Amino acid sequence: ELIQNAVDAVRERWYLENHTLPNTSNPQLPVARSADVTVWLGSLDPNGEFAEMEITDCGIGMHEQVITNFFLTVGASFRHSERWQKLFERADLPHDPTKPRSKIVRAGRFGIGALAVFLLTDEFVVETRHLLSNIGFRFTIAVTTQAVTIEKVADLPVGTKIRFHVSRVTREKLSRSHSSQTKPSYWDWYLLPTPSVERLLSDRKTRLCGHARMDLDEWRVAPTDLPITIHWRFPSTGDQLPALSCNGLFVSNSSSLPKILPTHCGSVAYCVHTPFIHVTDPDGVLPLTISRKEVAASEFGFEEDLFNSIVHDYFAKLLL
Repeated sequence: ELIQNAVDAVRERWYLENHTLPNTSNPQLPVARSADVTVWLGSLDPNGEFAEMEITDCGIGMHEQVITNFFLTVGASFRHSERWQKLFERADLPHDPTKPRSKIVRAGRFGIGALAVFLLTDEFVVETRHLLSNIGFRFTIAVTTQAVTIEKVADLPVGTKIRFHVSRVTREKLSRSHSSQTKPSYWDWYLLPTPSVERLLSDRKTRLCGHARMDLDEWRVAPTDLPITIHWRFPSTGDQLPALSCNGLFVSNSSSLPKILPTHCGSVAYCVHTPFIHVTDPDGVLPLTISRKEVAASEFGFEEDLFNSIVHDYFAKLLL
């Protein structure tokens, strides 16, 4: 949840800078960084009880109204608000139903906000500054907090940083190196090269490698009338990509995902294996569960489109 929100914020900033504010000149914009989003897990403290963790992005940031009305309000998603829609959704509605309403790709949709952080810790600090703001904000929130004091800070860079402590047990889980087609490492959820996400471990900030990043330019595209883009390819030797990813995020429980069945093919004789699938879903129409482990439906809704694309590709190769 935290990584996806950070990636979404970077995409929003890029869109505003490139389309709405092409001449933005702000002396507090951050200098070039090695990644658009950085997730750092520090070493254990001297007593071995906890470790510090940070998620930092150079995205659009938050102004005070977004903090109070959305981030700190469970279930209130800024990306469902009229203000967000005015900035980032098509104005020529009603529009072509085969095209998405949103002008940018966004992964966040559930309005979890601060609640997501409380799954990791009892208290955290947020520092944030909006792209169009001359001032930033810092605040601390705890499980027992009755009221949150939002402090104005003049010298914060644009973007958002969330800092907190995790327990020794949580750090051990996060630092384990395991991944497979059905299960990523605990903080290796993101698969696209841009916006870029880097993971750093220990106080030495050692950069961790994870899944191979997906270059979707090398994948096939299945034409569809849905407001999504379906990329697919069959696995190569050593692939550890998930069976399904959406907007660059790993969907982990591939054993329960819908498959291409004979009913989609018209005949058992033409049944094909289900390939790796990546769905670019700007409007959030793919029915993912809130945990992103599975699809909350018996079908994707695009099986026939995917099957037709695979068959066309197969016969094209035969002709060549």
